[in-house]
Amino acid sequence: MIVPELTFPKNPGLSPVPLKPQRELGTPIDIYAFYMEWQNGAINSLKDNLPKIDVLIPERLTLHGTGLLELNPYTSARTLTYVRDNSAQTKILPLINNFNKQT
Repeated sequence: MIVPELTFPKNPGLSPVPLKPQRELGTPIDIYAFYMEWQNGAINSLKDNLPKIDVLIPERLTLHGTGLLELNPYTSARTLTYVRDNSAQTKILPLINNFNKQT
């Protein structure tokens, strides 16, 4: 995979140049997107942007201090089914959260 060079503007208050135009010019890049279903508006944003996403990273698993790995209830099967039904080329890479409220 060829990674395009990012250019940053001289003004530190501005964002980097978007990668989408480079993709349209034929540069082979993958667009990764983190998805936190518990955030307001997350599903609407996903629906709007799914055609642009190559790899979706939903917060899907939680690793507890005891070593228990459990499915995160915030990422519903409905969302994952929506992705598979509407964008077959989008890969799903689950995010493992190890946040512990006690530490």
